[in-house]
Amino acid sequence: MKMLLPFLYYCKILLTPTVSIEQSPNYKKVDIRIHKYSTLDSVVTESSGLCKVNDSTYGTINDSGGSPCIYLVDSLGGLKETIEVPKAKNKDWEEVQWVDATATWWVGDIGNNANKRKNLCFYEYTGDSTTKRHPFRYEDQFDFPPTELNFDAEAFYYKSDTLYLLSKNRTKQDEKLYSLPIGDSIARVQQRMSIQGMVTAASLRTSEHNRERLLVLTYGWIYIFELQESDSQIRWTPIVVRKFCRGGQNEAICWVDASTFLITNEKGVIFKATIRGLNE
Repeated sequence: MKMLLPFLYYCKILLTPTVSIEQSPNYKKVDIRIHKYSTLDSVVTESSGLCKVNDSTYGTINDSGGSPCIYLVDSLGGLKETIEVPKAKNKDWEEVQWVDATATWWVGDIGNNANKRKNLCFYEYTGDSTTKRHPFRYEDQFDFPPTELNFDAEAFYYKSDTLYLLSKNRTKQDEKLYSLPIGDSIARVQQRMSIQGMVTAASLRTSEHNRERLLVLTYGWIYIFELQESDSQIRWTPIVVRKFCRGGQNEAICWVDASTFLITNEKGVIFKATIRGLNE
């Protein structure tokens, strides 16, 4: 039975739909201008996540080993407030998301460089004295560490009571999109896709017309996908593919509005991007 389960999961992965990442007809019509904008407060020593809270406030976190804190900053990186997440530990925090509808913070302690962690988790924090810890595992990982290092993640987004993780693939295989419904403990492979560079951040934005756009940051590239549900799968349509190699290790990205987004790197530099020609 121990040998059969990995084989069955391997067969499932092979049958999981692979999303073809190709240029869409809109690609050449879209232009992104990126410039160095500002720097984060020095308390943020290694920014690894960024999210918008409101029009004047953003949340960021430090990478592995930092204090279990969310730092609220303005658009120029100035510190406004430090939120300590009670009963949490920063083993390897990689991404933070603010869910406005429920006034909830989600922090991903999901860094797994050596692919041997058995204590991966998400922290759910609503601002009171209670923190909910959501441990999970990948359905297709059986060895710690495995032969191929494809069980690390630095990017996730929240949608409809589900967390979606994008693997940071260190091999030549496709990246994997995992879905983890809130309350479940097993992240299941939903799709595979071929993306250039290792994925380090993601940010989902829903327009007034319910159009969903997902920013994905990798080492060297920026993608903007339009997401649509199709036969229980998510259809990823790339409408922007942009090379971006400046600034070293770029670890965080988030939407500001329909035509603007921010990027931060581990040295605290903030880049501002302006999109021209992308219809809302």
